[in-house]
Amino acid sequence: MIEPQTHHPTSNSTATETVFVVSFTEHTASQARRIRYVKHQGKSQFWRIDESRHDGSWQVDTVDPIENLQCQQPDITDALAPKAESAV
Repeated sequence: MIEPQTHHPTSNSTATETVFVVSFTEHTASQARRIRYVKHQGKSQFWRIDESRHDGSWQVDTVDPIENLQCQQPDITDALAPKAESAV
């Protein structure tokens, strides 16, 4: 799921910025867990946030920068090229 969210950098700041979040939620050992991949608009760094649910709210367990995020985009040029008519 991709969710646009508003992020307040500090509690004393009124500035906001858009954050894009991809979340995965699962239950392990009867405990809800969530992994979020977060990227701030205009920044190249992604972060992985591991959370677990305690007493009805999410609690952050670990926050790690993602150093080598590799995204692969398929080459679709062949699919978009016009098909040649076959001579019969």
